[in-house]
Amino acid sequence: MSKIILHIDLNAFFVRCEEIENPSLEGKPVIIGRNGRGGIVSTCSYAAREYGVKSGMPTYQALLKCKDAILIEGDYHYYERKSHEFFAFIKKYTTYVEPASVDECFADFTEVLKDEKQPLVFLRNMQKELYKETKLMCSIG
Repeated sequence: MSKIILHIDLNAFFVRCEEIENPSLEGKPVIIGRNGRGGIVSTCSYAAREYGVKSGMPTYQALLKCKDAILIEGDYHYYERKSHEFFAFIKKYTTYVEPASVDECFADFTEVLKDEKQPLVFLRNMQKELYKETKLMCSIG
């Protein structure tokens, strides 16, 4: 049997963390980054991306593209705690987890899924459970 290695990535992670803390931000153009000279967009919401805002872009350019954006400097200690919640959740399924960054990993699900008749249903349910436990959303590939 071939190995089943999943890539699990939290969606717009820093923005999602801010939305968890402040649900009124959901659906709005949010930019996580620093304002001022040398400020860079760390990440942004999908609503901000619709205006052409991207990670790594100078903040002043992002604010020109999206004048209604909500700029948040970010609480990286909070993001770290949410990241730990994410990895603890994944480790309930498998101990074979290789972090790729604070919000994504590769995980060996070979044993978890080997007898699973409907693996896609299983993974969709896992996504729902992650949301229920942490309020985080992920993509799985």
